[in-house]
Amino acid sequence: MKVGDQLATVIALGTTNGHIMAQRRFERAPFLCRGTLYANGSALGLTAELNVGGRSVSPATDVNAQNRLPVVPDDLLFAEWIAYPGEQIQITVANPTAGNLTFFWKIELEELEVQQ
Repeated sequence: MKVGDQLATVIALGTTNGHIMAQRRFERAPFLCRGTLYANGSALGLTAELNVGGRSVSPATDVNAQNRLPVVPDDLLFAEWIAYPGEQIQITVANPTAGNLTFFWKIELEELEVQQ
């Protein structure tokens, strides 16, 4: 089974949103899954970082500027990471620029089979 979520989130000038997925349906992994994050921004300058269950999946990475919701597979940012049931999925986005920017993101979670 594959589930996911997507949204456009405004990041104010000179700020960091430490948890884009707060209060979202898949803020916590619903099952053992392989995750993929697609993202882009309304202009250059945004960086994104992914942490899962308190583990750093990636360092802060520059986000492309396509100014639209992500297209699969073109806007792949982080792929092939694992989340265990109940683990928090945290996306941190920073905007060091002098203007408000929009962070467009899409997350896909694919359930993994457990071999007995």
